[in-house]
Amino acid sequence: MFTPKQQEEIKKLKEAGVSILGISKKLNISRNTVYKYINAPTGEHIGKDGRHLGFKGYLLDNEQQIVKRFLKLEGNCVNLAKDIQNDCPYQICLRTLQEFCRQYRHQVIKKPKKSKNKKPYRKRSLSEIVDNSKFVPVIPEF
Repeated sequence: MFTPKQQEEIKKLKEAGVSILGISKKLNISRNTVYKYINAPTGEHIGKDGRHLGFKGYLLDNEQQIVKRFLKLEGNCVNLAKDIQNDCPYQICLRTLQEFCRQYRHQVIKKPKKSKNKKPYRKRSLSEIVDNSKFVPVIPEF
C-alpha cells in the first residue's frame, strides 16, 4: 500500500499529462496499480485489491485520537469500540480494532485493583457447622 504522498504523486503525474504506461515505468509499478490509485478518492486509504479500506482506513486516519482513548480505557478494546461507534461511519470490527491496538498495548498503565479483605479460609468441624447454622435435626419417632 502506498502512502498518501505517493498516491498524490501518481495523480499529479496523470494531471501533468503523463500516460499510464509512463507513470508505471517511472514509479516501477504495474499499470493496474496506477489505474487503482488514479480512480481512488483523494486522501482515502486503498487496499491491495483496489477497494477502500473502510474501518482500517478510519483507524489510520484517526490514529492519535484512538490511541488516546485506548490508553484512557486501560486497553479495553470492547469499550473502545463502543466509544468510537458514534464517530465511525463504518461498521466496527472488533478483531481489526484489537489488531490495530496491539502495538500500543505496552503503553497501557493499569490501575491497581482494590483487594477485598477476605478472611482466610479455615476448616470447621461438623459440630461448629451444626451449632452455627439454623439446622435443626429431626429425629424420627418409632
